[in-house]
Parts: sequence; C-alpha cells; structure tokens
Amino acid sequence: MPRPYFLSHASPNLAVTTQLLSLLQPLFAISPAGPFTPWMDRNNILPGEKWHAEIQQAIRECDFGLLMVSPEFLASPYIIKHELQQLLEKPMVVPVLIEPILHWGPLADYQVFRE
Repeated sequence: MPRPYFLSHASPNLAVTTQLLSLLQPLFAISPAGPFTPWMDRNNILPGEKWHAEIQQAIRECDFGLLMVSPEFLASPYIIKHELQQLLEKPMVVPVLIEPILHWGPLADYQVFRE
C-alpha cells in the first residue's frame, strides 16, 4: 500500500510543482521506505468536499511533507497558518527551493534541496 506524503505549494507555482513531481514520482515509487504517493489538494479534494478539513486530515495522515518553497509559498497566509507548522512537527520535511528567496523564516534550520 503506498504511503502518502503531503505536497505543499503555492498556487502560482503549480506548473513548476507539476514538472518537478513528474521527475520525483518514479523515485518515490521505488523507494525502499515506500512506495510513496503524493497528496495534493487539486488531485485529492472532490467538488463539494470541505477543503480545509480534507487538507488538515491529509497532513495528519501523511508520512512527510514535500514543500515547494518560493516567495509565494512563504507569503501565503494559508500555508503559514494551516500547513507549515503542522508539517514541521512531522519527523521529516523536505523543502525544495523552486524560486530564490531572501528570508527562510521557519525553514531556516532545514537542509534544502536546490537544483
């Protein structure tokens, strides 16, 4: 059974997130600790569902968070208030820098994946 990870990204970064995910997904599929499958709001929340509750449940149930870090990501009130803090409480988060940023905020202590 695939293990879920939570894919956190800012909406303006959807295109680059989708491209990166297409490269990473084969690696997550064959991981010795996995296979892992992404939980992503636009793919996992059906019309009519309570989106906030679905996101919070997915964060509780995921094994780790994959964070697509950009200025938009760190400027998103929803991500900062409702996703990031809960994901940082997980045993592992993987910040991926997709656009240059000046201030890391709550991610300052984490090793970041860069291109």
